[in-house]
Amino acid sequence: MTQQQINRQFSAFIDGDSTAIDLIARITVVAGCGIALWLATDMWVMLVWGLGYAVMNLMFAVFLITRQPDVSFAELILATVSSAVIAFWYGGMVVYIGMLDDGAFLLLSVFGYIGTAQHCLARAQDFNYSAYIDLSASVLPGLGVVLVAAHFASSFWVSIATLVGGLFVLAYHVLAFQKVIHQSRRLEERVYAETQDQKMRALGQLTSGIAHDFNNLLAVVSVNVEMASATKEGEKRLEFLDNAKLATQSGAALIKQLMVYVHQSELEVTDVSVKSLLDRMSAVLHRILPSHITLHIAAISGHMTTRVDAALLETALLNLVINARDAIADQVGVIDINVECHETEDVITIHVIDNGPGMEAETLERASEPFFTTKAMGQGSGLGLSMVKGFAEQSGGSVTMSNRDQGGLHVSLRLPRASATC
Repeated sequence: MTQQQINRQFSAFIDGDSTAIDLIARITVVAGCGIALWLATDMWVMLVWGLGYAVMNLMFAVFLITRQPDVSFAELILATVSSAVIAFWYGGMVVYIGMLDDGAFLLLSVFGYIGTAQHCLARAQDFNYSAYIDLSASVLPGLGVVLVAAHFASSFWVSIATLVGGLFVLAYHVLAFQKVIHQSRRLEERVYAETQDQKMRALGQLTSGIAHDFNNLLAVVSVNVEMASATKEGEKRLEFLDNAKLATQSGAALIKQLMVYVHQSELEVTDVSVKSLLDRMSAVLHRILPSHITLHIAAISGHMTTRVDAALLETALLNLVINARDAIADQVGVIDINVECHETEDVITIHVIDNGPGMEAETLERASEPFFTTKAMGQGSGLGLSMVKGFAEQSGGSVTMSNRDQGGLHVSLRLPRASATC
């Protein structure tokens, strides 16, 4: 039996026996009935029954709660035995009350059995130990009540009718109980299948989207290598090769950002000059934009530095520019990048602004959700803006997005300032 299976079995007891409202209700009813029956009959067994049930339930609830999240197989067996003892402690008294030579006590016993049955059917059931304990705890006391009622019936035929009717009620209860278990099992299987389907869709979207992003980077590498091979000018060749190298570094940074995103890698935080970083990225950013889209990078002071992971900042900016490019599509467009230094807040804000169509309110609200995208399959992973947000927050900053009044999207990437002054 695997740890996951043990935990699932144990969680059935937690769901059914340690829920605060249900636990308080059961203890109050049974303890109150025990005290009332003790006063009515002067039998100490009634008081012991009611208070004993309350004490056992409280101890059992504490045991269940303190054993999360992982439990041993021995603790699962202990939970099973404890639950059975509590169930039969209650069920045995229900039958005993019915055996008292008084019609009112027999009626009380019937109500007690109905309460047991309702409690068991109300619990979230699956094919587990708890389900079979519940079945026994409801059917056996019910059978006892039926036999007691038949024994104290006023005549032979009333006794037969009571016996037959009671057995039919019990049979119906067993069938209903099995149906609850069966439907719960089907629901669990359906939820599992839907979860697996969602995982496969997310994996397919992620794979195709990452392939799309890598194709963009490979196109930059390919173009620059071809141009380096075609030119005879040494300085131009070095420039093209440097651009190709930067694109490969961006690819490595993309993988790194994915690893950080799933908490499989640590940030390599350093003081980064925003001006130097943008100067280094400028050629690559221009290469990924078609001729009808113009990129403007505003003049930046060389004193502006931020304390972040440089490779992830490059990937974040690349994602924002690609996102703006895809939004502008075939229209004549402009993408502006400028940097604002906040003297009083120790923050640097990098603004990426485009003149595209912007986003609808619902899209804008969900834009940074993982795997959310309005692009066709294979045109984006749905992780670009989500990773930008994750990078900013892990770096101690934030991202805000808003539609511009004149059209387009304005993304503000706020990052901690490393320099003493602006």
